[in-house]
Amino acid sequence: MRSVLVHLADCSETDVASLIASAYPAQAGPPWIEEVEGDPCLYIDFYRDHALEFEPAVLDGLIARFSGRLPLSLVADVSGRHDGADQVRHFVETLLTSWSGVAQDDYSDHLWTLLEIRARITVDGRQFFRERR
Repeated sequence: MRSVLVHLADCSETDVASLIASAYPAQAGPPWIEEVEGDPCLYIDFYRDHALEFEPAVLDGLIARFSGRLPLSLVADVSGRHDGADQVRHFVETLLTSWSGVAQDDYSDHLWTLLEIRARITVDGRQFFRERR
């Protein structure tokens, strides 16, 4: 299973839950599940394990980017039965057009901005949610 994290500033869990509930109305959530042809593709939930799962340098960079505090974060786990690229893009763009923030995928520690994702910028030989080319 691959994962994508979205880190957001200046919002509350209530605000985010409301937006996600409108984007995925068939799901009561959290967690929210996006299906593809009736089969679960994305499993979306709030992410609270920053200190446990990030290397210290990555955690320090994230805190520095968000003015000295941890951001509100969500995780979307992608089922191994689906590519999930279109669903991930929709999920990330939905959040990052509503609040400032960044996204992070399993392929690097780079914190992707909405502009980088939309422009399909290449960083260290790869694009957001894509393995190295």
